[in-house]
Amino acid sequence: MAGETMEGVGMSHTEREAQLLGAAGRLVELAKSKGADQAEAFASGGEMTQVAFEDSDLKQVQMDEFCSVGLRVIVGGRQGFCSTNQLGDASLGQAADDALA
Repeated sequence: MAGETMEGVGMSHTEREAQLLGAAGRLVELAKSKGADQAEAFASGGEMTQVAFEDSDLKQVQMDEFCSVGLRVIVGGRQGFCSTNQLGDASLGQAADDALA
């Protein structure tokens, strides 16, 4: 995958889980450092394999990995939410800003 999406196509389940947990933790820390009274994050990811047949012949196999992290914040009794499928620091920082806006 390109950009700031999940790095390391073909990473193990344990590696993917560690990456997502790390991103969720960073997102909560960012939100709190930017003024959130409370913050919680949700992360999910997985793999998808598509197989296409034509006239009983294998035509195409496509494998994709996906990820998403979401952030819910409370600031002064108000709630905010944002999610992203980009796990880089810049994207997580923007997600925290968006949730707090």
